[in-house]
Amino acid sequence: MLYMLVGIILFVGTHLITSMRTLRAGIIGTVGEWPYKGIYALLSLGGVVLMVMALDKVNFTLLYIPPSYAKTIAPIFMLPAFILLTAAFLPSNIKRFTRHPMLWAFTLWATAHLINNGDLASFMFFGTFGAYSVFGMISQNARGAEKSTNKVSVVKDVIVIVIGVAVYMGLVFSHRWLFGVSVM
Repeated sequence: MLYMLVGIILFVGTHLITSMRTLRAGIIGTVGEWPYKGIYALLSLGGVVLMVMALDKVNFTLLYIPPSYAKTIAPIFMLPAFILLTAAFLPSNIKRFTRHPMLWAFTLWATAHLINNGDLASFMFFGTFGAYSVFGMISQNARGAEKSTNKVSVVKDVIVIVIGVAVYMGLVFSHRWLFGVSVM
């Protein structure tokens, strides 16, 4: 449980600093932008690694029984999640419809996994990412985040969708091997 809590504190703490613009600017002013980004990346990654390590170590505590439709709804959430995640990194018109494709992807991913996993460790792990993603969208919107106004060729949208679907399909078929749980 300690690894999970320390991981959550590291991940959420580093990400909260980015939303506190005055504190963030002060740290960057003291250590410089690239050292700040390096420390931020290492602490965030360290938090995620600790949380992943803790998933198998936390005593299984059932909080709720997943609904019977859980295995059906998760793949439905995950397909747009992978397309949105792809859209966060590649040019597409999707960014004209949402300011936060990556945060929406993580919100859908976390929700799908919270529906399917009723244990405490999963709730803490997926709940952290889901709650932070919603907070991140609210925080960025409050700071003036805007949708893209750049129109790109529909071909770029097709590329994003094809890549998102391909990664989704790859994970569907490798989920058991990677995480010990079959999607289907």
